[in-house]
Amino acid sequence: MRSYNHNSNGRERMIMEAYPYVMGVAVMMAKTFPIPGMNMDDYKSVANERIMICAEKYCGPEGKFKHYAARTVRNAIFSIKRTGSRRNVQYLEELTDDDNGMDFPDRKASDPARAAELREELQRIRTIIGEETFLMFRLFSENNSYEEIGNLLSMPEGTIASRLCRARERLIVEKMKEAA
Repeated sequence: MRSYNHNSNGRERMIMEAYPYVMGVAVMMAKTFPIPGMNMDDYKSVANERIMICAEKYCGPEGKFKHYAARTVRNAIFSIKRTGSRRNVQYLEELTDDDNGMDFPDRKASDPARAAELREELQRIRTIIGEETFLMFRLFSENNSYEEIGNLLSMPEGTIASRLCRARERLIVEKMKEAA
């Protein structure tokens, strides 16, 4: 058995060979395990996302990729069914709408001065940690796991975890500077 080389031709060939099988698994899962709110296109979308992620990570023998990708797709669909948390790009767009996403503090604040103060503080935090990390914080504060955030932003879980950790450290340093 030979292993796939990880240049673009090797990945492309690997995906093309496994694609029909993985899509068949997604269709079978849609028929066998229907999830409220998900249609056939959603199942296929999950399969497309997962096969691309698998192609980047896979370094095993040539003949095993399609089974690895199919298992990953099945696990992803079961995870969605178990948690009931299928989010899409529209969700991310909703997060950043309305004044660049700075409207959420005044939903609970009855005092307009306090709401303005919170907005200023959030804007300051946003400038310290950056736009993308700020979005990660918002997603994390809504009880999303690193895996879910990674799926939404197309990033590995480890990257999400390390960026959030570094951002927390930067915020702590900034607060200590203010206190001094």
